[in-house]
Amino acid sequence: VLFHLADLTLGWTNPNFHHGAAYNNLVASFERPLVAALYIACNIALGIHLFHGAWSMFQSMGINSPRYNGARKAFAAGFVVVTIGMNCVFVVAILTGFVGS
Repeated sequence: VLFHLADLTLGWTNPNFHHGAAYNNLVASFERPLVAALYIACNIALGIHLFHGAWSMFQSMGINSPRYNGARKAFAAGFVVVTIGMNCVFVVAILTGFVGS
């Protein structure tokens, strides 16, 4: 979170940062392979956290039965794939040059 703020909001770590140019700052940031890899790695960690949370959410609501474990696991996995997948798609698109400045 701190690097994200320093890179995309404050511009401290992004040499091509321009205040108010959000799209250009995002592209300039994710064109750097190390930054893109770090962002993807952090999203994978976030995905593990979200999977646990989505899985546990049903236990907190009292839906904790072997009968529903398959559905709980499928929901948690689907939620993570959609959420983290969407977060990483634009990083890969920028890194590969599909989207750029």
